[in-house]
Amino acid sequence: MSASSLCWARWVQEKRAFVFPILQGQNHWTVQKQATQGKTRTDIEVLTAPDRIDEVARMLGGMKITPQTLAHAKEMLQHAQRE
Repeated sequence: MSASSLCWARWVQEKRAFVFPILQGQNHWTVQKQATQGKTRTDIEVLTAPDRIDEVARMLGGMKITPQTLAHAKEMLQHAQRE
């Protein structure tokens, strides 16, 4: 296995270790903080099932969500719900 393949495999393991505990909860929330004109506002929202898939895909793949990251997110959520 090449060094780049090992780095990629390690990165995937680290991402899964971070994301997997999040998947096991019954609810998934997003928190957004905005500061305008010296005032800070925090919004908290419970995600729907489709939004949850999108958010997990974003956590896995960054801002560029691909069909592969969406499929992986959906698979991870399904796997976590079975456990």
